[in-house]
Amino acid sequence: MEHDDDFPETREIAMTNRTLAAVLDATEDAMVMYDASGRVVFANGKFETLCGRSGAELRGTPSKVLAHTLGERFRTPRVADFEAGFVVGDTGNLVEDRQAAEGAGLFYRFTVSVRGREEDEPGRLEIYRNVSRDIEVQKMRAEVVRLRGKLERTHSFGEMVGGSRRMREVYALIRQAASRDVTVLLRGETGTGKELVAGSFHANSARRDGPFLAISCAAIPEGLIDSELFGHRKGAFTGAAEDRRGAFERARGGTLFLNEIGDMRPTTQVKLLRVLRDLEFQRVGGTRLRQADVRVIAATNRNLEEAVQKGEFRHDLFHRLSVFPVTVPPLRERREDIPLLADHFLKRLARRAGKSIEGLSTAAMQLLLQYGWPGNVRELKNVMQRAVRLEASEVLQADSLPRRLTLTDAGSDAASYGYKREIRALTAMEREAISEALEISGNNIAAASRGLGINRATLYRKMKKYDLRPRRQAGRGVPGP
Repeated sequence: MEHDDDFPETREIAMTNRTLAAVLDATEDAMVMYDASGRVVFANGKFETLCGRSGAELRGTPSKVLAHTLGERFRTPRVADFEAGFVVGDTGNLVEDRQAAEGAGLFYRFTVSVRGREEDEPGRLEIYRNVSRDIEVQKMRAEVVRLRGKLERTHSFGEMVGGSRRMREVYALIRQAASRDVTVLLRGETGTGKELVAGSFHANSARRDGPFLAISCAAIPEGLIDSELFGHRKGAFTGAAEDRRGAFERARGGTLFLNEIGDMRPTTQVKLLRVLRDLEFQRVGGTRLRQADVRVIAATNRNLEEAVQKGEFRHDLFHRLSVFPVTVPPLRERREDIPLLADHFLKRLARRAGKSIEGLSTAAMQLLLQYGWPGNVRELKNVMQRAVRLEASEVLQADSLPRRLTLTDAGSDAASYGYKREIRALTAMEREAISEALEISGNNIAAASRGLGINRATLYRKMKKYDLRPRRQAGRGVPGP
């Protein structure tokens, strides 16, 4: 008598079936297959555990009978089960096992049509996937998003980021004076974020629907500052081919931010004083008095009291501007904000660069915390921008940061990471940073100032202070500003 095992094709089919059964048993999903008549032809070990029946008991069971059994053990989840945001696909539904100890959890069930040969009627394969862990992950992610949002609301104000005591004091001053149409004088070092503070004053004021116009008094050539602020009539000077509105007209109904006010020349100071006092001005070359309807916020990194004593800044204008003074603290005086700022810049810049960088290594963060930051928040942003460009991994490493950060120390334990430790004066660090920027940029003043996060006028002033001059390079002259 011949046995099926005597035929190679039969043996191959049997071996294939055993292999398939082993593979299906090894999967984490519970699977059951029905034939065209709706009877169980196969169930893997996970499904047996899920139903509490052996394969022999299940085989041949009609799907309606099994559905009744499953119906006693599973239920349709409530809406509250999905508050974490787990979305169910169109191909199935979720059921919850309430009895099976080993397979307990929330399962996603979907059905696939199967057929053996072309002439066979299609059967179906039901797959039960435990998604409890996925939903828990979604819940944890939702909680992270919630906490991150709470953290950002607590440690930020508008576009500004920081939860230190010094920054909370700035936020309080903004809330106190934003709704009052008083002139504000923002004081602080270059790169501390004075324009962001000015923008927050505007955004929280009654003028929020009007324009916010920022003018850098140091960046405008001396002969054009009056025209830029007050406008000019056609023919008022060479090149004035048509009438032009100045900043006081363009910012009508809103806020005019005058940055680097300490660099304004004396004759323009007189005209600005008149606008603040009488709320009137004239265009260059014009005779008609025009009404000024703007809130003025001025900013400087200079010591104006010292400038007043030297006769470089008008005493009466200084008092007119400083009705409500606000000092924006340097980054070295609010080091606890560095991790928040670094993370803020990292996420924004990585997203913009199309990179997936999740955070900073401990060594990288240590370097950021120990550095003196003479360029303040602006310098930190520039450093993070450079590091994001260089970083190839999912965590920003210390070697992606500029070398100058590894050569400074602020009383930290940077030596534990193998970096050179030395205490250096801020002026020495600033001089080195400027010298390095000139070298990297090929003595291009515009590129060096952008890299340092300062304007060209400030860069020239600091170059003069530190006796730094662009060096001529072989084959080309010194590039101009």
